[in-house]
Amino acid sequence: SVLRISQRNEPGVLDPALATLPDEFFIIRALSEGLVSPSPDGGAPVAAAAESWEVSDDGLIYTFHLRAGATWSNGEPLITSDFITSYRRVLDPATAAPKANLFFLVRNAESFYRGELTDFNEVGFTALDPNTLRITLAHPAPQFLAYVASGPWIPVNPRAIARHGTGWTKPANFVGNGPFTLVDWKPHQHITVRRRSDYWDAANVKVGAIRFQAFDNGDAEERAFRAGQIDITMSV
Repeated sequence: SVLRISQRNEPGVLDPALATLPDEFFIIRALSEGLVSPSPDGGAPVAAAAESWEVSDDGLIYTFHLRAGATWSNGEPLITSDFITSYRRVLDPATAAPKANLFFLVRNAESFYRGELTDFNEVGFTALDPNTLRITLAHPAPQFLAYVASGPWIPVNPRAIARHGTGWTKPANFVGNGPFTLVDWKPHQHITVRRRSDYWDAANVKVGAIRFQAFDNGDAEERAFRAGQIDITMSV
């Protein structure tokens, strides 16, 4: 089955480090996921790439445990260093990530972003082992998990970026860790994603594919919805 969803804004990028539009992150979240994800009912963030976590008594240290056997869409194992490399990329001033401030609760993250600190080992990310990530905060922040659930915290595959550069988000090159894979992207027409059979929670993904259909205006969008050409629309 294919779920057809209208989109008003053409995505400029499907890179979580660079995206800014809600429409972009809606697609990105189909393709990749962070340690935790926003709750569908608006409550506390829920487990995603991390199956569990603990918080130290002083509220400064969060220890996340990745899901055993979780993989990227190309079959590579999803490991702690992939997250740390992704976070360093967001905080690297050369990346010019528009939402890098969503990492500033982490110890020394803002100093590294501003170039006041050059040794990333002093930023509060530590790989305890391939499946365990420790994050140390600058100060206790009860809202920290909400930040971790935000779009820029979604990891990217470092090897795909090294191989393809900015072209890593093309359908032929895209590697994600989410429930769907990128099938095609026809600018100003549609983007199609297909369910991953090897996603950790594939049994609970109820649709085989999602087609994000572009519409220039609300009238065309509403007509398509009423004609049964799309299933979910922004204006109806």
